[in-house]
Amino acid sequence: MSRMAIMCGVHEVFAGQAIATPDAPALAHRTLRVTYRELNNRANRMAAYLRRHGVRRGVLAALTMDRSIELIVSILAILKAGGAYVPIDPAHPRERITFMMKDSGCAVLLTEERLLNDLPNIGIERICVDRDMAAIAREASEATDFVANPNDLAYVMYTSGSTGTPKAVEIPHRGILRLVLGKDFFDSGPAHKFLQGAPISFDASVFEIWGALLHGAELILMDGRLPTCETIHHAIARQGVTTMWLTPAVFNPLIDESPELFLPIEQLVLGGEPLSVKHVCRALRMLPRTQLINAYGPTEISVFMCSYRIPRSFPDTASSVPVGWPIAGDEVYLIDEALRPVGDGAIGELCVAGAGLAHGYRGRPALTAETFVANPFGGVPGQRMYRTGDLARRLPNGVIELHGRRDHQVKIHGYRIELGEIEAALAAHPAVGQSTVIVRGDMPGGSALVAYVVAAPDCPFDTDALQAHLAARLPAYMIPKAVVPLASLPLTPNGKIDRSALPAPRHRGGKPAILPREGLESQIAQLWRGLLGVEAVGVTESFFDLGGTSVLILQLQHRIEAKLGRRVPITVLFEYRTIREFVEFLRASDDTRSWGARIEEQVRRRRQFGSGSRQP
Repeated sequence: MSRMAIMCGVHEVFAGQAIATPDAPALAHRTLRVTYRELNNRANRMAAYLRRHGVRRGVLAALTMDRSIELIVSILAILKAGGAYVPIDPAHPRERITFMMKDSGCAVLLTEERLLNDLPNIGIERICVDRDMAAIAREASEATDFVANPNDLAYVMYTSGSTGTPKAVEIPHRGILRLVLGKDFFDSGPAHKFLQGAPISFDASVFEIWGALLHGAELILMDGRLPTCETIHHAIARQGVTTMWLTPAVFNPLIDESPELFLPIEQLVLGGEPLSVKHVCRALRMLPRTQLINAYGPTEISVFMCSYRIPRSFPDTASSVPVGWPIAGDEVYLIDEALRPVGDGAIGELCVAGAGLAHGYRGRPALTAETFVANPFGGVPGQRMYRTGDLARRLPNGVIELHGRRDHQVKIHGYRIELGEIEAALAAHPAVGQSTVIVRGDMPGGSALVAYVVAAPDCPFDTDALQAHLAARLPAYMIPKAVVPLASLPLTPNGKIDRSALPAPRHRGGKPAILPREGLESQIAQLWRGLLGVEAVGVTESFFDLGGTSVLILQLQHRIEAKLGRRVPITVLFEYRTIREFVEFLRASDDTRSWGARIEEQVRRRRQFGSGSRQP
């Protein structure tokens, strides 16, 4: 990383790239394309507009928008104005969005007009980038970039908190610069096209956006919120994506069902949770031109801290896929409970020091002091190291291999989750006396959250009501896939909850299932049984109520298409969630209207009349 780069801000590096390659494509979304010059000019205009509305050095601007060119312009503009952005997923529950906006102390909200009614009004100014587009366009496009200190805040990102509320991690400009300019684990440049597919509130988006835009590469914005076979195929086959990031939860079913999707990909970065040796080895066999990269790191170390370029010779007998070596000059240590180094081959807590460290947790000095501690190994006065809580060891060749956690924090589909936050949400329900939450690996589709609940005295227990209670407080990825009522929680001899004795969830009871009829209903039911791991399904039961997930529905799409010999858009499976509804749709789809027209009709109806269904 050059001294010049590290002594400035992210937006200043981007401005230099825009001068160097003004006519090169910077962004693509659907049929729209924006050059580096155009992106820089648009961001300059919006930055000037934001300054008029109080965004300056140290000011936080909340960002609640769906993926679009305006989203990237807004992020860049906030930095150019001197502020830091707080990305908030508009799909989060209103209560959680309200908490994040108040807790962060953001002074302004950037959003879209169509989202306004669903967002809380906490008394701060709300700027709609689409509604205010004409006013923004009247601002000057000349560069007046804020001159940043690399220690200035760039973004504040929320992660799950063990106390029951999410915590805000403060990341400075130097963290981003160290990640993408000090790169030693991925390639980037004008010939590369990066897919932006991670939610903006997920720190992998930082790697996608700046890994492209600070190197003159093109950033391809994925269509839709969820990475599906369709959206990934479109991005690769039609938009020419060469580099992308995925969680194993999405990668595994796709490499099982349609590995040919990834044949044109040059770099496939995987992370967010442990990789499957079986799926990695299958990918190595099926994708001869693709470099697989295992990238690991918590939010507190600016996205990634270790990486492993998986070699072609990686053995299928390996017990796990290592996370590799530190990136960008980071120092990694393995320590025991007394903060002493452990020997090679011994398991210790993984700690890290370097330019990627966050400032800490916003408004939580005690928690910051607990996890960001003085570095006893660095020899530099005032240097800190971050205690990840992950356990690891060094293999004989020097690479690092993870060995679980020292607490109850878990990762599901790439999201870091404190089980205590879910348990706190459960405890807030009046019918819950005791509860615990675990991750079970024997659920349909792999690992999933399961809640075990003991009802409060004289309180009727309603699983559906409890799920609705959680849906109003937690993002979808934190809601348990099953809630198991128990008379009491099993305990170990020393009085702690015996998690190993918690029973596997059973298919919940209710009205007798209406069995499928011979023919199409029976064929689809057979596919459901194989994916969900259940003995019987009824034609009026929802795929998601039976344990289906967004990951499993990807596999269902592939299997239905193979079975029927016809394309089935993923939106159809999300809309028609029971076998009967789906089969009736298939039969009716043979009329003169296209699939797209029918889906548009359903979306229109849903917006007009509302929908009581919870997103999976």
